Amino acid sequence: MSTAALRYAKALFELAQTHKQLPALTSPVSALAAALADATIAAALTNPRLEPSQRSKLATAMARAVAAPALLANTLNLLASNNRLALLPDVLQAFQSLADAAAGLARVQLQTATAFTPEQLTTLKSLIKAQLKATSVEVEQSLQPGLIGGFRALYGGQVWDASVSGQLARLKTRLQMAATR
Repeated sequence: MSTAALRYAKALFELAQTHKQLPALTSPVSALAAALADATIAAALTNPRLEPSQRSKLATAMARAVAAPALLANTLNLLASNNRLALLPDVLQAFQSLADAAAGLARVQLQTATAFTPEQLTTLKSLIKAQLKATSVEVEQSLQPGLIGGFRALYGGQVWDASVSGQLARLKTRLQMAATR
């Protein structure tokens, strides 16, 4: 993530806090981030052939599509006028991270070999909540049969690998290191 994207995200976040509009921005930012997953929209953001007026129209259309509050619409227009629309996905991701941290929310991407039971999810959430000192934990679970067993959790810039495949990979590395000595 670029420094410029972080600066735009931090400025938007601080303005939203100052004007007490953080809750109003959460939904439009999420909707816009989801829309940017579309390859056509992503390509438009990085198209170097867009004229300044076309970039401005694109920013306005995106703001309208997600019913963006003035702060977000102004940020989109600023990115467009500075020819920085390509930074938008990173700006939105950084903004969401700042908003999550302010709310005490930890988002976890959980990869499992088999689906976790509700009890297992509750236990994992409690452990992560305590480690990160978060007030709440949101888990997005995906099945990865290649893990063989166990899980891999990605959260707060960390990876907790308790999978069988991860253990086998670490064992292989140790054996290879021992063999070269």
